[in-house]
Amino acid sequence: MIANEKFKNNHREFIAAKDDPEMPLRVRNLLEKVGNELILKIQLGRTPVQDLPIKLLNFLSDSKFNNKQLELGYDEIYHNYLLITIINSHGPHVLQHILRSSEHNSTATIILKLEKAQRIALKRPIIPDELIDVYDIPLTPNLPLTLNQLISTAANVDKNFYKYDAAENNMCQTFIENIIHINGLISNITDQAALDALQPIDAKTLISTLGSRSNIVKMVTDLGARLDKLVFDRKIKWKKSSPKEFVPLHISGSICNAVFELEKHGFSSRSGDRIMIKVYGVIGDIPALNMILNHKSHVGYPCCWFCQLEGVHINGKRQYYYDENVPLRTERSFANDSRKAQNCPGDINGRHGISILESVADIPLPTSIIVDYLHVTLLGHATTICFHLYKNHMSRTQHDQLDGKMRCQRFSHTFNRKIKMIDQPYIKATEIRNLLFYCILPMIRESLHFDTVAHFGLFIAGIRVSIIILDFYEFF
Repeated sequence: MIANEKFKNNHREFIAAKDDPEMPLRVRNLLEKVGNELILKIQLGRTPVQDLPIKLLNFLSDSKFNNKQLELGYDEIYHNYLLITIINSHGPHVLQHILRSSEHNSTATIILKLEKAQRIALKRPIIPDELIDVYDIPLTPNLPLTLNQLISTAANVDKNFYKYDAAENNMCQTFIENIIHINGLISNITDQAALDALQPIDAKTLISTLGSRSNIVKMVTDLGARLDKLVFDRKIKWKKSSPKEFVPLHISGSICNAVFELEKHGFSSRSGDRIMIKVYGVIGDIPALNMILNHKSHVGYPCCWFCQLEGVHINGKRQYYYDENVPLRTERSFANDSRKAQNCPGDINGRHGISILESVADIPLPTSIIVDYLHVTLLGHATTICFHLYKNHMSRTQHDQLDGKMRCQRFSHTFNRKIKMIDQPYIKATEIRNLLFYCILPMIRESLHFDTVAHFGLFIAGIRVSIIILDFYEFF
């Protein structure tokens, strides 16, 4: 049902959004995959526009932009978007597996962010702030709505659906408001705060303060849209590289030949028994594993061997937020991505090509990859946590006290490595392990808050428990 008079005179042949050539290719591909899933929830989200664009507009208008903003009563200018929760029938149902023995009936879901900047985008929200300032848009009872229906209806009714021109009030806020109006959801909203957040600002009046320079805004957004279309809609034809060539493992040296020979024929014990060899897995530090697996570096994304979470880069660190619908790699998808990447210039989901281990391991990849806790846990999370506590939660005097305790710490002669100061470079994993397991807690209990020490102790206990479990399985 169309709920706004201004859209009723628009006549065009109905085109599904997933088939509309004006829709960005990435959005079409996503709609092809999940577009027919039922929508469970719609929320209006908004984040303040970054300072740099506002300062630039204020500079171009000789401060008239800021004055007009205050005159119109806009304390903040927001970028609006929709957070759409849909049923996820394609991804692995991790939560269902966890709750399979309980009475809970859970539904796998996925949250997608629909917005328009220079072009329309549909993707997962990646920054935590995008999930904070949100307002519920109630769905119409007993009227199922799919993602394809929501977007296609608006795209066919709103003649400015694909245009972005802030000087004519065609922007992110009007884009979102029109989608809600056209799909007849505006009458469902009873929260005045949600209605106020949905109301677009008068962008035309604000942009007019730039005078003869007002066309700069449209030029910049148009240029961004063209570049986005050229790059992401594959309008630019990249030069095709030659297939990646690797030396087959069975001719790469005597060690590899010996492995194949042992797998094929085994060897005889002193008692005359024939012992056969099975290669169950591979273990090593991260750079070495990435090299032999022919996988993307651990500083890239998606870099995980077991899933395809891309994460988000924040403050110099790659952050991976909890997601109950983890896009796990399977043995089939791992092999398929490897073969596709073998003949393309880039990577496919982090795979650079076929690994030389495929012809050796008796258990398919990635199941045969063994995570080394020493490097992943100790040189990853543990080192970062120790340095963060040392730098941000302790004074200079406490630094000196802790350093003095660590210098005096004595270990048995069976310890090959002792401990280093936390702020020293090139700390080894075994040095972090000895620091955590044998001396750090009594050293810091008087320097940090009780709750901080308690949480840190739980972290160390978790590492201890994981090692005990591994030792238990190795023993049996």
